Amino acid sequence: MRDIEERRAIEAIRSFFDSAAPTQRAVTAEWLAGRLGLPLVVCDAALTRLVDARILRKVSRSKNSPLYTRSNSSHRSLGGHLLVALLALTTVTVAFFVALNSRYVFIAGEALAVGLIIAFAWLDAELHDARPPDPPT
Repeated sequence: MRDIEERRAIEAIRSFFDSAAPTQRAVTAEWLAGRLGLPLVVCDAALTRLVDARILRKVSRSKNSPLYTRSNSSHRSLGGHLLVALLALTTVTVAFFVALNSRYVFIAGEALAVGLIIAFAWLDAELHDARPPDPPT
């Protein structure tokens, strides 16, 4: 039963942060539980799961309750973007090598075009598609 309540709380909290303006101020668990009408224990557990899934960021304060803000995902997967860029560059290089060493000009141009299309479509998809969140545990 508690697991169902936590899932509903996660959905409510995610929709709250998704519908808010990007410059939303940080909120405490108490304020959010009161705002959404959730029990504090369930709200705190849901916030912990969302922090673990890197959807929210927890800002600890010395003597006060921690604050929760939306996670800034731009720096999260820089290594992944660099890997995709390296793979795209490798694909373009291979396509160019095939184009230079091919006996037929049409096949060489086609190989180069297909390689470029695949490389840039893959890079665009990696850079613009959001990574799905990890499932709650």
